[in-house]
Amino acid sequence: MLLSQQNADVNVIYKKILNIYKNGDYEVAVNKALYLFSIDSEYEKLYPLIVDLYFKLNKPDSAMIFYKKYEGLKSKSPEIIYTLGNIMYREGYLLEAINNYIQCKSHAKVDSILKEKALKNYYRCLNAKRYMENAQKIELINLGEGINSCYDEYYPMISVDEKYIIFTRRVPKWGGVSASSSNTQEDFYISYFEGDKWSNAKPLPGKINTIKNEGASAITADGNYIVFTACDRIEGKGSCDLYYSVKKGDLWSEAFNIKEINTPFWESQPSLSPDGKYLFFASNRLGGYGESDIYMSVRQENGMWSKPILLDSTINTKYAEISPFIHPNGKVLYFSSKGHNSIGGFDIFMSQRIGEFSFSKPVNLGFPINTTKDDIGFIVSSSGNKAFIVSSRTGGYGLNDIYYFILPDSLKTTKTVFFKISVYDSETNKAIEVRCKVINLEKNIVVYDKLTSSNENDYVYIGLPVNEHYGLYIVKEGYMFYSEHFYVSEKDTIPAVKKIYLSKITKGKSFTLPNIFFDTDSFNLKPLSYTELIQLSEYLKNNTNVSIEICGHTDNSGSDEYNKKLSEKRAYSVYSFLIQQGINKNRMTYKGYGSSKPIASNETSDGRSLNRRTEIVIH
Repeated sequence: MLLSQQNADVNVIYKKILNIYKNGDYEVAVNKALYLFSIDSEYEKLYPLIVDLYFKLNKPDSAMIFYKKYEGLKSKSPEIIYTLGNIMYREGYLLEAINNYIQCKSHAKVDSILKEKALKNYYRCLNAKRYMENAQKIELINLGEGINSCYDEYYPMISVDEKYIIFTRRVPKWGGVSASSSNTQEDFYISYFEGDKWSNAKPLPGKINTIKNEGASAITADGNYIVFTACDRIEGKGSCDLYYSVKKGDLWSEAFNIKEINTPFWESQPSLSPDGKYLFFASNRLGGYGESDIYMSVRQENGMWSKPILLDSTINTKYAEISPFIHPNGKVLYFSSKGHNSIGGFDIFMSQRIGEFSFSKPVNLGFPINTTKDDIGFIVSSSGNKAFIVSSRTGGYGLNDIYYFILPDSLKTTKTVFFKISVYDSETNKAIEVRCKVINLEKNIVVYDKLTSSNENDYVYIGLPVNEHYGLYIVKEGYMFYSEHFYVSEKDTIPAVKKIYLSKITKGKSFTLPNIFFDTDSFNLKPLSYTELIQLSEYLKNNTNVSIEICGHTDNSGSDEYNKKLSEKRAYSVYSFLIQQGINKNRMTYKGYGSSKPIASNETSDGRSLNRRTEIVIH
């Protein structure tokens, strides 16, 4: 009777210590657990609790002392053996973890479910060991005390020019609360890169932060539209929903629930493409593949989001997938998963985009990017060289800190260069709303298509992956056709600022088609030219009162007679293509001018290149 009474008292005390542990008061919890251990060293549940507490207090030597003490116990339950195995696995003590899983699955009293779990984790340990033996040379660099503190910092979002960072910080609800306590809440903070370090982070200005939790943000390249996670809101649909806010001046507006996406379940961890067209997020809604899955939605012309699309089983598994990040180049998706071939809990994977909604088989980023702990909140800069990650490793400023490192060549992705574009009326010099479209000329893929703002302080921010040819098209009814050619190279490093002045349609005015290409001494249009002519045909269809002359021009490399014939044949090729696109031939004429109207010197190769052109004159 006395023994059962003593066991009952120990159980009560143990449960109270567990509550202290769950509140994050680890120092208090470990002292009380040690006191209870001095009373009853045979109380088996204390061993994994004390080991775990010492690891959380960053005292691995003390943790190992108690781990070895447990090995001396005569009677051991498979559940405790398994639990200790999980702790050792999480902390990277793989040999100890492997030994525990072997003991657990071989235990006389183990049930089939626990045996299967132990076997699964045993093989994961072996997988982790292989990754660790082939570790990549990576140096993690703490972002410093301007960003990191004694609190948790996580889910960073870096601007495309790397001049500012927005992240989530878990702050106390009132004074005197421990950083690890559950009496904390999440807010957004922002820090700017000044000189050679990050400035002291301050709460994100405006109305986004509240007394409740806000975390895991995604922002468009222009910095004016943000999507983030907010939980337990009165107007919310589920436990956590996605919200958006719009920047007005230097302040962020009150947040609005994205009702077309959210459900009564959990939606979180958004990632936006730079133009704000695609939104990736994680959800545990019904109809998925596993515990949580990654979904994707497309923003419509009216600003609303489409019905979310579940990414297929190439990405999602029967386990949990979270924390998606679509790189600014739009070609690579990073995410965290407990499925696939993970090292620990959540591992970070990368997958190449092979269609609008489809991706290649994911690749594990390996050790030490992935560890035996949960690895989430991974992002990569627009340059494709630098990665940001969250870690609770020794030597930080507090709990979770934000670090960066240079990606090894095997994991680098295509660099993206950004252009700031604003459009003005050439007569009034006032900003005008136009449709801005960028098309990859080689692949004939629209990479950007959006209306600009007529606000003087707004601009379009366009990200273009390097080593590609692009056509830029500015379209507004009643104005001249405008196009440019871009070849983006690795040497381009900072956002280029471009002001475009658009003229109203005027008879006699002309414009050049910079994306028309012919082979040397040929009048056959290269396929690279088709996009430009299709855009011109759409322009003519939208401006039915416009008639044109198509003018062919050459440099002075050949005889005058030869150049005139070649330029006329080239002009005719454009004329014929437009007719095939449905443009009435009565609205068009064509003429070859040879080398008689140069716009640059024929003494240089660059000058000759400019003189070889197709020009359109408004009639």
